[in-house]
Amino acid sequence: GELVGAITYALESCPSRSRYFLGALIQISGSVGGLLATGVVATTRQLCSADQTYLAAYGCWRIPFALGLVLPCFGILVRRSLPESPAFTELAASRLVETSAEKPPNPLITMLSSHRSLVLQLIALSIPWQAGGYILIVWSPTFLTSLRPSPLSSGYWVNLAMYSAYMPAMLASGRA
Repeated sequence: GELVGAITYALESCPSRSRYFLGALIQISGSVGGLLATGVVATTRQLCSADQTYLAAYGCWRIPFALGLVLPCFGILVRRSLPESPAFTELAASRLVETSAEKPPNPLITMLSSHRSLVLQLIALSIPWQAGGYILIVWSPTFLTSLRPSPLSSGYWVNLAMYSAYMPAMLASGRA
């Protein structure tokens, strides 16, 4: 839920020469989170597999969830300490100065009517990118692990390899 807000805030606040790269960097933050989650789950399973009674009695699956409770607290602290972006402050000030009683047009309708072909191009470009990311990070490790019985850890290694391919590709797209 924070990704769209983070991208908007960062792109409104950064210099125009670094917007594409910063947008790509923020976009891979989800992949970094997925990579860290894979590491936490793999480590937890490795540590808890030695003592099956502990795993059955307490449930090692709770450890990653407990660690995940820290992230929203950190997000709230960061969110509350950020000032408004300069673009938002400027827009809010200009709306206060406006004296016309006419309601401004809906920005979504304006965008769709003024830039229809650009919006369609963006949708057409993002569908394969998102589908490709899903295939690399979710489907491929699951499918490859199911081809031959292997330890669960090999699925984690495949996932690590897929993230390692996906993140540099995302960063490279931000340099365009």
